[in-house]
Amino acid sequence: MHNDRLYVPQSNGHLLVVSRDGLTEMENGTNPDHVWVEHPYGIPLEPSDPAAAVDSLPGLVLFEQLLVETQACGGSARWLVAMHEGLLPYVRDSLAARFILVHLGPSQSGKTTGAERFLILHGLGHVKGDYTHAAIGDAGDIGLLVLDNREHADFQRPLVNFLLFSATGGERGRSNPDGVVRTQSSRPVLVMTSIEGVAKQELWNRCVSIPYSRSTGVHFDREKNENEIDAHRHTINRALMTVLRHYLSIRGTQPITVSPIPEFLNHFQTLCDLLRAYGVAANKPAVWAAGLISEWTEMLHARLKRADNEDPLERHILRVAVEDRLAVQPRDLLWNGSPGKLLITRASNLLVALEELGVRGLPDTAAALARRLSSSSFTEITVLDERRAPEIPELRRKAEEYLTAGVRLVWVADPIARNVTAYRRDTEPRVYGEDDLLTVEDVIPGFRLPVRDALQD
Repeated sequence: MHNDRLYVPQSNGHLLVVSRDGLTEMENGTNPDHVWVEHPYGIPLEPSDPAAAVDSLPGLVLFEQLLVETQACGGSARWLVAMHEGLLPYVRDSLAARFILVHLGPSQSGKTTGAERFLILHGLGHVKGDYTHAAIGDAGDIGLLVLDNREHADFQRPLVNFLLFSATGGERGRSNPDGVVRTQSSRPVLVMTSIEGVAKQELWNRCVSIPYSRSTGVHFDREKNENEIDAHRHTINRALMTVLRHYLSIRGTQPITVSPIPEFLNHFQTLCDLLRAYGVAANKPAVWAAGLISEWTEMLHARLKRADNEDPLERHILRVAVEDRLAVQPRDLLWNGSPGKLLITRASNLLVALEELGVRGLPDTAAALARRLSSSSFTEITVLDERRAPEIPELRRKAEEYLTAGVRLVWVADPIARNVTAYRRDTEPRVYGEDDLLTVEDVIPGFRLPVRDALQD
């Protein structure tokens, strides 16, 4: 971005110039800012008459259907991902400091494919998996860089230095064999995918993690989705140019007074302005962007609270769970409105697994470990006392007995998964979430019971 103008390369060799006044076309090099821009992968935007009236809504609908709604994370988090990976790469040069977005989740949770979709949209190849540190650095400023499967063992000094450079800026230098120093100051928007998360504190402070968790049993046709993005890539990007035009007009007009990530105030402000601009271009209700920004703020404040309260043992326990060191099959659950995993084990087994990892400062006994697990300092892990947890499988068996005896409807409330399952004869069980309403018009007309009330002690 140069002097409130964006230059986007087109396949005819010209540049599409986006400004607050509209869209125009100029030749590469001979423009007000004397810039020459080429697409890093050689597949730029297809040209169209910038003066012609273009309806951007069809392209934005495709953007939402193919890239936003398919993200396997929470509703407001999807839009944070979309603004960061879909639009921020166009205006990245206006930001000195940028946080790194981390798609965090177990294997096959959709975290990698979620980032891959935006690379397809931009024509920037694929996520970078088995790449050496030198190869990552030599990729240069390609706009959006996605590093796949970066786990605790990967964060050696060369990678850490590159990630810090990507977040904080400055200048990066390398010496050629002939002694000439190659420097790099521009850098792409950076995204990482991870199962374990970022272990080193200096990096954690510069990362925002988005939890990914695909619903069990839900089939997602990845190939079809990616083919559709590729087929409609130019239509979507052309529509996003309208969003960027609105962004240049409104940016900074609604400043963020209190940032949930103070060290990245300008980055967060830019994401908020991009979202507001999208709302204008897509004819969203006036309160649409404000509601999402409020949810973003709450989510990021929670991140800081977790950092203040986190027990240092928690990360080791998460590693034990991720690496399946307990040989326990996890169950999917919805806990306090968020997707998670339930692992049932004994404190003695967990203590052995932690000792095998070489963790220092462990409690001496399983009983002491159990007391520490029950403290309020654990934020990502919720420990349930098995003596208070209902025997859900046994209740389900009893429900079948009641139905066989002629009972028309049986409800089983699960306070761990925070849901209620309705059982009827010759019908698949139906699961009601915490925000649903239980009704039985064919049994008790007019009966209404919120699931949340049914789960109260």
